[in-house]
Amino acid sequence: MKRTATRCRSVLDDIFLRALVRDIVRGSIAASLAATAAGCPEDPTSLKPLDEGFIEPSCRDGVWNGLAAIEPSEPFNAAVWRTASMYTAGGDVSLVGVPCEDASDAAACNAAWDQAGKDDPTIGHEFGIQTLEREYVVVNRGDDVSTVGTRQELVDFLGSIDTPDEAIALARWDGYALRCGDRTLSSVKSLEDGRYDVVGTRVTMTCAPIEETRFTVRIDQDGQLTQLAAEVFSIEEGVCVGRKPEGLCSRSSASGRALGDYFARAAHLEAASVIAFEVLADELAAHGAPSRLIALARRFAGDEARHTAQVTALAQRFGGTVLAPIVVQQPVRTLEAIALENAVEGCVRETYGALFGAYQGEVASDPRVAACMREIAGDEAQHASLSHTLHAWLMPRLSPHAQARVLAAQREDLLALRGEATRTSDAALHDVAGVPRPAAALRLLDSLELAIC
Repeated sequence: MKRTATRCRSVLDDIFLRALVRDIVRGSIAASLAATAAGCPEDPTSLKPLDEGFIEPSCRDGVWNGLAAIEPSEPFNAAVWRTASMYTAGGDVSLVGVPCEDASDAAACNAAWDQAGKDDPTIGHEFGIQTLEREYVVVNRGDDVSTVGTRQELVDFLGSIDTPDEAIALARWDGYALRCGDRTLSSVKSLEDGRYDVVGTRVTMTCAPIEETRFTVRIDQDGQLTQLAAEVFSIEEGVCVGRKPEGLCSRSSASGRALGDYFARAAHLEAASVIAFEVLADELAAHGAPSRLIALARRFAGDEARHTAQVTALAQRFGGTVLAPIVVQQPVRTLEAIALENAVEGCVRETYGALFGAYQGEVASDPRVAACMREIAGDEAQHASLSHTLHAWLMPRLSPHAQARVLAAQREDLLALRGEATRTSDAALHDVAGVPRPAAALRLLDSLELAIC
């Protein structure tokens, strides 16, 4: 049904939207309970079973410890797989041997060992889903401390690839993440001809949606890598967040802990929303928008800062690491560009975020998560109300062709949300965090489509 801008503005005021969120969420929960009682099966994972012979990587205390299982080209006293990051102190992932054990000047050797690679951002390879993180290897032989900072140097260090963990080391260097304790997503198989098949995962560079893919790669004895298969197994867009700013180029961290990573993504995007509202306020001022709209945008930036702190606490509680967003500064945009972003990020995504968060607040089994999501959802309902009011102010100021482009983008995003909603997530996200299962998410979207302009 076609709605006028005035109708949308009056329907989607704060009071109505909060009541709408409450009623929709209650109806979705009731329908989900009825479906469960009727014995509706859950959507199975799309991952194919692995062939026989795959084994898990060498791990210790939940961390890959593969350097202890390598046969290097030359002997050494010690070697460590080290991480470094713009945001964190980094750390030593896998250590074998005793550093500087045979050094003539142990103090100087240990100082060089501790500092190796940390001040040189040109060495190592990018890893995880944050391009400012990197990994490399530090090697000690006698008094000498050196770094393995390129793939070829790693191949030279390992020599012929003749152990499973040497194959894993090369796969990891090439960006395939390894998780301890999950054979389905991280494992290795020795082949009769001396080669190895390695299973690992990668996360896409985009923030919407966050997509994880399981890869199977083959490692030859000379270190050559060939990709054999790729299967998407997770798409995450379902976090109760606000607007994403134009120019967002950073990504959140990934630890392999479902709840920690989920809330780390949410906190990363909440922090980005602070910038989005600050930019929106400045742009509205530049275009002569009503002062009340500008004031609300600035006030909501404060809400998002509070949300960032709340969700960061949840991420840390569940073992996640929250990284600061990186946003490339953009020139003041045209009214059409602002209207297009508002129609998608505001009218669609923020309204859905309010519904999504309210649902989590009702069904999350963890009381702290539920309380946090209820509070955030209430704020997001107000943010969504601003989006629809802003939509009503912007649209009459656009040409008919520009209006059509804005509405088309909004329809496309609704379709994209439906595709995201059909993906299943980790069971802990459904149970502990209250993330709607596909059927419930689609019911929320049905109601959303009836409510937006």
